[in-house]
Amino acid sequence: MTSTPSPGTERAELIRALAVLSERPGPSHPAVAEALGLESPSPVDHTELFVHRLPPYASIYLDPQGKIGGDARDRVAGFWRAVGLTPPAEPDHLASLLGLW
Repeated sequence: MTSTPSPGTERAELIRALAVLSERPGPSHPAVAEALGLESPSPVDHTELFVHRLPPYASIYLDPQGKIGGDARDRVAGFWRAVGLTPPAEPDHLASLLGLW
């Protein structure tokens, strides 16, 4: 008998899958996109969305001047430490934050 994942587990898996898709397209993208019923993003699509339109760094939205990094990134890194984890190199990157879920 197989067990059905709980709604919470399914949501967590979805969020982790979105973390993968928010990174530069790589070998795992086609399978993840297919599992979600999406087209696999091309490098051009990724650049258009995450470089030109919506940079995937929390610090740019938290910093009063809209800068990437700096004090805002340090504050986000503090949240990682507060939950007992070592912050990654880019603690405020969308993929890192979604991967925490």
